[in-house]
Amino acid sequence: FFFLMIRRPPRSTQSRSSAASDVYKRQAQALSQIASVHKLMKNDEMALKCLEECVNIRVTLGEKDKQTAMYMANLATFYVKKNNKPKATLYTTQAKEILATIDPSDSTGLVASLTEHLSKMK
Repeated sequence: FFFLMIRRPPRSTQSRSSAASDVYKRQAQALSQIASVHKLMKNDEMALKCLEECVNIRVTLGEKDKQTAMYMANLATFYVKKNNKPKATLYTTQAKEILATIDPSDSTGLVASLTEHLSKMK
């Protein structure tokens, strides 16, 4: 079992909404790390649930940055391995849209890699 403790930032330095946003961002990061542990332990269902919640938090916060795209790409990869083309396509498309605005040259090769994985699916 994993227990997640979230430290509250000092109120004197941030507004309440900004502090809450930071807490949720840290929670998403922790969920991603927990998903990695579950993946290493071959517990794919729990890893998938953690990654889905991580992405949901980032989307709810309106985050459209490289980190969010990476979480979506990881989730798309999971769905490719599960042969779930609709969800793999959904998360690949969302990751590609984010990366197109922040990294049009696809310097990480992530978009190309995801597109290739999708094309190999039935």
